Amino acid sequence: MTTDPCDYNFPGSEPFSEPETKAFRDFLIKNKDDLAFVINMHSNGNSFIYPFNGRDENDIEERRPGILNIFTQISKEAPFAEGTEKGTSKKVMGITVGGDQDDWTLAELGIPSVTAEIGKEDNFIDEW
Repeated sequence: MTTDPCDYNFPGSEPFSEPETKAFRDFLIKNKDDLAFVINMHSNGNSFIYPFNGRDENDIEERRPGILNIFTQISKEAPFAEGTEKGTSKKVMGITVGGDQDDWTLAELGIPSVTAEIGKEDNFIDEW
């Protein structure tokens, strides 16, 4: 884990150390009884990433029985762009990413949460 605050993968000085992560955490806590699913949208390639990302071997079935089936069904049936990678960060990117928002939301609040990465170069429209 890096301690360089300028590094791409710097995790912050402590959990929820950034104002935007505190605001999102507070929103989720305040609205947890009204939320059934959380989707985080990023723009770093086409992938569908689900918890638990801080583990070499995903233990989602032991930690939250039945949730993996939801992610698996979405992976199979949703209309993803061709070539979309699906799974944990270990499977999709080859690295473990501990402490991400999806892991926290599922572990602490029991709400299924995923990250949808969109925007691979070859999926852009050339006519802008």
